[in-house]
Amino acid sequence: MAARDDRAITAPSVIEVSRSGLLKNFRFFQRLTARSRSHVYPVVKANAYGHGMKLVVRALEGVAGGFAVHSVEEALQIAGETRKPVLIMGHIPDDTTIVENVLSRCDARFVVVEEETVQTLAKAAAALGRVVPIYVKLETGTNRLGLTMPGAARLARQIRRNDALRLRGFSTHFANIEDTTDHRYAERQFEQFTTMAREIAGGDRYELHSACSAAALLFPKTHQSFIRLGISLYGYWPSRETFVSFKTSDAFTPKSIEPVLRWRTNPVQIKHVDEGDHIGYGLSYQARTRMKIAVLPIGYADGYDRRLSNTSYVLIRGKRAPVCGRVCMNLIMVDVTHIKGVSLADDAILLGKSGGETLDADRIASLLGSISYEVLARLNPGIPRILVR
Repeated sequence: MAARDDRAITAPSVIEVSRSGLLKNFRFFQRLTARSRSHVYPVVKANAYGHGMKLVVRALEGVAGGFAVHSVEEALQIAGETRKPVLIMGHIPDDTTIVENVLSRCDARFVVVEEETVQTLAKAAAALGRVVPIYVKLETGTNRLGLTMPGAARLARQIRRNDALRLRGFSTHFANIEDTTDHRYAERQFEQFTTMAREIAGGDRYELHSACSAAALLFPKTHQSFIRLGISLYGYWPSRETFVSFKTSDAFTPKSIEPVLRWRTNPVQIKHVDEGDHIGYGLSYQARTRMKIAVLPIGYADGYDRRLSNTSYVLIRGKRAPVCGRVCMNLIMVDVTHIKGVSLADDAILLGKSGGETLDADRIASLLGSISYEVLARLNPGIPRILVR
């Protein structure tokens, strides 16, 4: 992928994000939900899953139905980048000044579970002469944020009674839709969600949203008012089980979605190591023969997990260069003995493609016993992100 213009970037590493890739993944979900006329809200919390929050919003502003974040602080970060609705799904501080700030800067909509939060929103809205749209989150079996029937109905009544507030609808989240091919639990959650929402609504029409990436892929009936498109916007299947389940769908193609992020750096030194010499802290790696190694200026401070010591690899000139020794805070060492002509000008790919090889977050996650979400979300926000063509 060719960068838009990164000549002025002097940072040790750069993250490239493909704008066309983002649009391709987004439009796949637009087509998937077209029959139900659902809007697609890209989830850009956690720095857009490590991809760069502002960058992703700019890339999708023209097509997104709205954007979803976790906190008021995240909403403020993108306030100048979008005129679309910004759904705040998580933390709302008990501070009317902060809430007034976000209300005055963007079309903020809130998911609530507490009466105190509703009171704070009402005070902020009244101070600005605004009406705040609110969704009540229903507890259907995840036992994270959410309210069971009595509490949800009570909170909905509280919102309806206040002229500064507007009950816009209801939401929930699935607990076991990604980690299994048996979706009976998710089915029960969805049935409970729609039943609860219908009873609280009492005949009035409200917006409903429950679909994450996996639900949007596997259950068309969850394509309600809008879907919250998270990990799959960035080109990753929520899990292997989701991939297996969706593979039988008529909508599936081998390239339905593809990763859009490429993390690259360049060696800062190339050196020879004699047989028997050790590499890195703790003498955890000993050369069995004369070696050539490249020292790369990234480490666990950048989000390159220390558990990748002596287990992972990077890509240089389309070949795998294994990590030798412990991952340091700002450096790693890789074996390039078998790669001819390596120089300081060569790109070392930490995530992405090089030649015919691909190293993605799923592969890194498998080495860590983790998931792609964590690998991506932990990429240091200070690493420059650039949109590429």
